[in-house]
Amino acid sequence: MTEAIEALERRLENLRAEVRRAVAGGDRDRARGLRAELRHAERLWDDSLARLEAESDTMVERAAQAAPTAPTAGRAAPARTGALLPAREQVHQTLTLLGAPAAPRLIVAVHDAFYAGRLAGARLTSLRRDEERSFRSAPYARPYYLCAALAADLLAP
Repeated sequence: MTEAIEALERRLENLRAEVRRAVAGGDRDRARGLRAELRHAERLWDDSLARLEAESDTMVERAAQAAPTAPTAGRAAPARTGALLPAREQVHQTLTLLGAPAAPRLIVAVHDAFYAGRLAGARLTSLRRDEERSFRSAPYARPYYLCAALAADLLAP
C-alpha cells in the first residue's frame, strides 16, 4: 500500500512540474488539462491515505483485543498520578504551568495534554464556588485560592 502512495506522490510532483511549465509557456489548454489530472491524482492520494489509516486502525483494534486486560505479574500498571490529586490541585498545577488566568476550556485542554487523567470542565464551576465559600468563611486561611479571572470592564471576578 505504501508503494502505491509513494508512486502517487511522485506522479503528483511530476504533474505539478508539468503544470508550471505549461503555465510558464503560455499553453492554457494544456495547463487546464494537467490541473484536472492533478486534482484527480490528489483525490486518489487522499483515498489511499484514508484506506491506509483505516487499515492501521483495524490493526490497532486487533492488537488491543489480543492484549490481556489485566496487567501481568512482570509488568506494573501505568502510573496515573494526576487522577490521585484533588481537582483543586490539578487546576492549580495547570494554572501554574500556564502562568496566567485562563478560561475553563483552556484549563481542561492543557491539563489533558500535560497530565495523566481527565479533568472534568463541570468540576471547575463547582470548584470556583467552593473556593469562594471557603474564602468568605475563613479569609486567607489557605496559601492560595482559585477564583475567576477579573473582568476587564469592572475589574471584578
